[in-house]
Amino acid sequence: MKFVIVLTFLFISKIAFSQKADSISCTEYHVGKFAYIDSTSDSTFDVILVDRQKKYQFETNIKTNEKATYRIKWVSDCVYELEFVYASTKSYRKGMNNRKDKITIFKKIKNLGYNYRNECGCLNANVTRNATNAYEGFMRKIKK
Repeated sequence: MKFVIVLTFLFISKIAFSQKADSISCTEYHVGKFAYIDSTSDSTFDVILVDRQKKYQFETNIKTNEKATYRIKWVSDCVYELEFVYASTKSYRKGMNNRKDKITIFKKIKNLGYNYRNECGCLNANVTRNATNAYEGFMRKIKK
């Protein structure tokens, strides 16, 4: 009888305390205000402010005041897709036409934000359909 009780206790403990080493919860990043640094082609860095809502993400470049709107779709708890919708300047719109990015949150930085991997699904005429320009970055959560 003791064996059954111990075995039951061990089984319940394993279920209660087991968790994948790489599993994280990302629901706190589904909506809110964030900021990230974007490196541009002229070797400068721009700060981008992000206002992420349930279905849309609005971005503003602090230096140039360019604004962009993306449709956001959460594929899983830590993976989302951004589909370009609108930009405030014609040159920005031209470069982003038909763009759909897949972003994976792979590491939470406690009380600061998260590291992510962006796989650019560039669908415009200048890039082949399956081209992927992947890069990693840090998205900082802004507290109110």
